[in-house]
Amino acid sequence: MELVWNSRATTPHQANNTSNSESDTSNPRKWPRQLTLSNCNDVFCFLKDFGVVVCKQHCTAVVSLNAHLRKYHAASATLRRQILERFSQFETVAPSAIELPDEPAQPIEELGKPLDGAQCETCRWITISKDKMRRHCKKNH
Repeated sequence: MELVWNSRATTPHQANNTSNSESDTSNPRKWPRQLTLSNCNDVFCFLKDFGVVVCKQHCTAVVSLNAHLRKYHAASATLRRQILERFSQFETVAPSAIELPDEPAQPIEELGKPLDGAQCETCRWITISKDKMRRHCKKNH
């Protein structure tokens, strides 16, 4: 195992389970208490180079914007429809089709500060979980 990235206070799981911006220590920026159509461009962005929508508040690429809005932002059905319509102009790609940057890659600002993680020395697979790294090594190597 090889250590990669710098540390951040919480894991993505912890950040994703936090909908209140004031208690989210992983992302020091102040986020709106209530997501609206007028402030959704401050929270979400489209990364053209990767073909993904990113929630900057939760430091994650979003596979299903509708589900993310419902689960993590408690957005009403009307607001979800409006935001989905706004982001429908962008052509997103499936997670398996995302072309990752060449190594060494620079951090992606919209995803927040990099995390501590481990990288497999055999195949370069990366995770922040020691347990997942152990399972990966047993299963694949």
